[in-house]
Amino acid sequence: MSNLQNAGSWLFEILLTFYSLALLLRLLLQWVKADYRNPLIQVLVAVTDPLVKPLRKLLPPWGRLDSTCLALFILSTALIVSLWDPMASTPMLIAARTIVRILHVVLSLYSILIIVSIVLSWVGQSFRHPIIPLIYKLTEPILIPIRKFLPSAGGFDFSAVVALVTIHFLRLLVGY
Repeated sequence: MSNLQNAGSWLFEILLTFYSLALLLRLLLQWVKADYRNPLIQVLVAVTDPLVKPLRKLLPPWGRLDSTCLALFILSTALIVSLWDPMASTPMLIAARTIVRILHVVLSLYSILIIVSIVLSWVGQSFRHPIIPLIYKLTEPILIPIRKFLPSAGGFDFSAVVALVTIHFLRLLVGY
């Protein structure tokens, strides 16, 4: 491959990966019923709508699950795997590697979100950025069930640590 082809391939992979991540975030934010007046969600919707809107007629939502975003996320991830994963040489391997990559992306995203929520809890609520409520909205469904089983530790919340250890364990099981 020439340098121009390598650069073009890399750029296409990055753009496709960002679009796939935007679809995943839109899907998760719909799932947790985030406030769609948030400007960051409006950006996600504006970026993903050109493909989501036309396909929504074919794939209507299933309750709270946006089947169109889910299908596009799976298809974009499968395309990434089929184009750039050397281990994905047959349709079955592409499907298996796509599932593994989806799990890896979701677990990595939640690791990052939980770490950011820990840092935000240390610095306090003095920041007024629109991303902060979204981070809490995405992480609380993971942390609340853990808090129910952990004893109170004098004002310290260890649910994030338990969640991060669990996520890391799952990432090791998934392997990618």
